[in-house]
Amino acid sequence: MAKTQQFTLVNVSGKMSTIAPLNTEVVVKLVATEHDPKALRAFLASDDSNNIGFIGDSKKAENSDVKGVLYDLMNKHDKLDGIRMMVVGFENIVVMEGSTNTVEVAILEVLPGELTIEEPVLEGETVFELKVKGSNIANPKKSAVVQALLDNSPAEVTLKFDESTSEVLAIYDGGRAGVVDSESPGYDEALKVLAHMKEMPASTKMPLQSTYIARMKVDEETIVFVKTGKRPLTLSELKEEKSSFIPMERLDRIEKYLEARGLSKKQIMKVMQTYKEYPAEIQARIPEPTVQFADSFGGVKKTVVYLNKGKHLRLIGEKGTGKNLLTTTLAWIYQRPLYELSMNAQTDKLDLLGSNTIESTVVEGKEVTKIGFRKEALVEALEVGGFLNLDEVNTADPAVLVLLHSIVDDRGSIEVPSYGRVQADDNFGIILTMNVDYVGTTQLNEATRDRFTPILFPNNESIANLLKARVPSAKAEDIKLADRIYKDMMKLVQNNNLDMDCITIRGFIDALEVIEDLGIEEAMIDSVANRIEDKEYRLTVTQLIDKVVG
Repeated sequence: MAKTQQFTLVNVSGKMSTIAPLNTEVVVKLVATEHDPKALRAFLASDDSNNIGFIGDSKKAENSDVKGVLYDLMNKHDKLDGIRMMVVGFENIVVMEGSTNTVEVAILEVLPGELTIEEPVLEGETVFELKVKGSNIANPKKSAVVQALLDNSPAEVTLKFDESTSEVLAIYDGGRAGVVDSESPGYDEALKVLAHMKEMPASTKMPLQSTYIARMKVDEETIVFVKTGKRPLTLSELKEEKSSFIPMERLDRIEKYLEARGLSKKQIMKVMQTYKEYPAEIQARIPEPTVQFADSFGGVKKTVVYLNKGKHLRLIGEKGTGKNLLTTTLAWIYQRPLYELSMNAQTDKLDLLGSNTIESTVVEGKEVTKIGFRKEALVEALEVGGFLNLDEVNTADPAVLVLLHSIVDDRGSIEVPSYGRVQADDNFGIILTMNVDYVGTTQLNEATRDRFTPILFPNNESIANLLKARVPSAKAEDIKLADRIYKDMMKLVQNNNLDMDCITIRGFIDALEVIEDLGIEEAMIDSVANRIEDKEYRLTVTQLIDKVVG
């Protein structure tokens, strides 16, 4: 049955063993012609412009439409633009009916996974793809598995550890369907899992000659138990362990906040597994925000997933989109001290690292002078394991930012002049925030950009929810008017009648905080319109506020 999955590659102008030697990888594509709308051509995988032949209609002298079989499979799996195949042998066949002339052709097999719709791998799962072999005599159910695959109805087998032979058997419909090849990638680890679990279900993939692939998925808890002999902690148990230095009420709030933003329990556990107890003076830097980031685009989930993988972040968006609030929220989520530095064109390396100091003391009546070192935010955060927020980073000299490169790449350390080498704590992370296309900003160099995962913040079409979260005491009607003023200002920006620099979310927040005492019009003019430097733009916004409020 498995022979049907071998396909003939023909090139009448030469020997295929010369054109495509054994084990050459090729790509087969649909190249339809007027006479043959199902014509399949082969190209070298290393050079897809090099057409090396076509898929023939027959293998040997058999009257089987294997080209049609391959076309149908490719079409079903949306692979007509190309599938990968391997040259597994050569044969001499008669190409023209009634002729005795033969030509050497290549025999191709589809590479594993090319024509299989695989089940998704869930978070934390490990997948083993194991080659199953063995004769049909010793494994009478193997042919049924292969036939099911050929019929595009993949069968599920059970992989079972045989204690008498220490082999892994594939079982289907109550009988043997093959033996797992011990040369399969990951076999030793899979064997340990099966020796412990005794048996596991596995899906199957497209057969190759006399073999097929069994795909076994194992959850994270099983892998950990097999490796360590210890059962992983549950989230509740982990919280109980961490509550020795973080209040349980805070842990519950963090869990609830993350669950509401679509984070799985496994991701939440990865966050809490990083919790550690900091000295009292460092704990004071761990934020306890009264308002957390009001997520509207999945930003919390994205950033947590990347931070759990040890990535450093670059938050990009217009003013007032919540970049710094998200940074503060992340420090709260991870219970890490937050160090912040507002960057500008004058920021230099000493502002990040620190500088020498001269200290004088009196010893036995004599003044003794010694040189010390005053650490700045970067070195502090590196040593204690905190987050460093470099705000408006694209206003700084790009040359200054180069010193971050060795910290955020595989080296994870930096040589600090007059202080020594500083190795980054496991909890250390850098979060860059930046506005785009504002006066005074510059492009980061490519090497810096490449080291930080970008998170793009969408422009706020409405700021009503943001204002409600930031100023919970504000009246609904005041928030509605503020949102309308914001939307009208954005329309002026879009029509080039106002500069984006005139938009300030902070101004709206400040206005709402004093409306009760000053009234909405005066508060909006003070905090929104009068923040604008350009007189013409300031007058435009003042008139807009008067029109909306009046």
